[in-house]
Amino acid sequence: MQRDRFVAASTWLRNAQVDLEVATESGRYPSRACFRAQQAAELALKALLIALTDDHPRSHIGDVLIRELQAAIRQARSVFTYAEQLVERLVLEGEGTP
Repeated sequence: MQRDRFVAASTWLRNAQVDLEVATESGRYPSRACFRAQQAAELALKALLIALTDDHPRSHIGDVLIRELQAAIRQARSVFTYAEQLVERLVLEGEGTP
């Protein structure tokens, strides 16, 4: 269900925000700050993927997540382009009717 995926994506984003806050407060422990910052980025990427695809990515590799996100964005763009063309065609066809 579409609403569920947006709820899930919001939860992942909130978790990313918490990790980012912890990272910024971990100044005395640089390795901890780096780990939490990486976790925040990973969770944010996964949130976007969940929102776009309704799929929960299993990878923990940033490059893989970015490639998956780029593919999802390309797919969404092609769907929107097709829908836009379809609407334009329907509008043009509808102009000749009373």
